[in-house]
Amino acid sequence: MKKITLLAIAFIAVSLASCSKAKNCTCTSSDGSLTTTNVTSYDKIGSSNANIACPKSRSNTSNTSGSSKTVLETCTLS
Repeated sequence: MKKITLLAIAFIAVSLASCSKAKNCTCTSSDGSLTTTNVTSYDKIGSSNANIACPKSRSNTSNTSGSSKTVLETCTLS
């Protein structure tokens, strides 16, 4: 009976520890003269999905007036 009780308590503890929580993804980009910060909130998302949604870095390329410009964004998850 003690083993069943211990297993039940362990199962509950593990299930509570892996709960999805709200996370914020803060991305900062700079093109030399202008620094932009963008914050995106994710409600009830697991860690693995949050890491996919908020990569450590990403690049954005824009094409305006015939010239191409690439801006690197650095993101942190909190």
